[in-house]
Amino acid sequence: MPAASRISWCSTASGECGRSGSPAARSEPCAPRKAGGSAGALGLRWYGQRSQGADMPMIPAPAIDELRAGTPFPFSARVALTWTDAAIEPVARAFLRELHALAGISMDRASEFDAPRIELALTSDAGDADGLGQVPRPFGVSPLGDSGSDERHSIVIDSTVIAVTARSPEGIFRALTTLRQLIEEQLDDAGEAALAPRRIVDGPRIAWRGLSFDVVRTFFGPAEVRSVIDVLALYKLNVLHLHLTDNQGWRIEIASWPKLATVGGAGAVGDRPGGFFTQREYVDLVAYARARFVTIVPEIDVPGHTSAIFAAYPDLNTTEPELRSSRPDIVSDYLDPRGPRTFEFLADVLGEIAALTPTPYLHIGGDEPYGMPPELYREFVERATTIVRGLGKRVAGWQEIARSDLEPGDLIQYWIEPHEPETSPTPDGDADAASDTSPSSISDDIRATMEETFAQAGGDLGLARAQGAQIILSPSSIAYFDTPYAEPSAEHGQESARSRLGLRQYQPVSVERSFDWDPATIVPGLDLAEQLAGVEAAIWCETVQDLADLQFLLLPRIPGFAERAWSSPRSSWPEYVQRLAAHAPIWRRAGWNYFRSSLVDWR
Repeated sequence: MPAASRISWCSTASGECGRSGSPAARSEPCAPRKAGGSAGALGLRWYGQRSQGADMPMIPAPAIDELRAGTPFPFSARVALTWTDAAIEPVARAFLRELHALAGISMDRASEFDAPRIELALTSDAGDADGLGQVPRPFGVSPLGDSGSDERHSIVIDSTVIAVTARSPEGIFRALTTLRQLIEEQLDDAGEAALAPRRIVDGPRIAWRGLSFDVVRTFFGPAEVRSVIDVLALYKLNVLHLHLTDNQGWRIEIASWPKLATVGGAGAVGDRPGGFFTQREYVDLVAYARARFVTIVPEIDVPGHTSAIFAAYPDLNTTEPELRSSRPDIVSDYLDPRGPRTFEFLADVLGEIAALTPTPYLHIGGDEPYGMPPELYREFVERATTIVRGLGKRVAGWQEIARSDLEPGDLIQYWIEPHEPETSPTPDGDADAASDTSPSSISDDIRATMEETFAQAGGDLGLARAQGAQIILSPSSIAYFDTPYAEPSAEHGQESARSRLGLRQYQPVSVERSFDWDPATIVPGLDLAEQLAGVEAAIWCETVQDLADLQFLLLPRIPGFAERAWSSPRSSWPEYVQRLAAHAPIWRRAGWNYFRSSLVDWR
């Protein structure tokens, strides 16, 4: 098991966050929502003072952070942890284990009279006696559906007591994540830290905050996926969208169609080894993530991206041979909605995935249906969404599914920005092939289909909004973490990795640029209160060969993305970069690889 996997947070408590997109659900005080898509469109006004830079090492930045005068809290192994509510015991005991793993600190549970101590308490929202109403409830959709918990929390540090208060175990977990960052930033070789007196009140800006993770083009096993979950939890991201199927492989055992995994899962990009998750391994990953208040959303990508399916079961491919592309990176085969076994197959697969996944959403892919006539695409998506709903699940898909009939509450994932060229990432990682559209490499029919797919993208959001669907923001220029880094590394030895990792067809993006965006303005005219579902980054693995490569592209980008998803008001790059620099020791202690951007004065 990699070193990163031991740095984790654990709780068997169910972490649920209620959907809160409507204005009526937001707690006051809250400023009126401004028109025109400005940052004020989120309708948030925050109270209290904000410490800056080195005085506030937390990422994401809290809503309220008031430094106070007084003697620092002396954190050490002599500190005790207290709680009275059984609902938070799993979170509390996991925090004890985490500190022991982190620095060999063996704290104990103690009585409320022991000092110094950390007190954990659940409160109710009656009369806002806990002060958490200062932070509005988030916009967007909870990955756990309509019912759920409240992530808001407070931390008050004085010379003898750290009082942690929340309205749910998930809120306690988020607070302890902040406390962990404060401790790690100050921790010395003796396992001690002096924590400045302060009051923090915090909660998320957006409810759905995730990462889409491609485990197809390079297969990552359970231990490596757990290490990614650990990173997400550290930065308060709460969704792991697992891209489980594509042309290069099928990564989940399906009992009713066993060759999907054994044959379809045998390979990956190039000569990389294949693999797949057994159902037991997948269930264990779902539980591991849920214990850290991360929801796994599985994606079965259909009707395109089906080469692995057809390698396992050729009889499912009823596409006319003359319509197929001769290029391995431009696959035009698709599941035909009029094929004799298409929907038997799809119902079996989605049924097994639904049974293994206790949370509400199934992602059906739906992107890049090259070579598929529009009427067949619409028919397929409408049948697929009917199957999902019949399983008691909710629909999610890439933005192209808006070209079919949807229902209010369905989720579409926005990724094609208006300025994008009419090409897409090549599944085999051949950047040059993406711009090679000569007749000798792509047929006229396929080239026309590709162009039409991207030309239609500008209307997808309008179609989605007209049908009452909600939107997950994954704009590729910002949220795609397989984009090359623009700036050099501060360590010359990383330059070969920087030149190798990331698709060359993408415009390189600096760490600063990937931080400098706002979900409130990325899509002009988007009604965030009613139409926003959430935000997701994405990591595609054409160029990624192993865990070190993966971490290199994820860090330091994930913390900045998490800040934009969680925090408001907007922090500036000069202030944020000081906090980012302070997180390098956390990553090194965990054994995580990261890009040493020359724009950051790393600690």
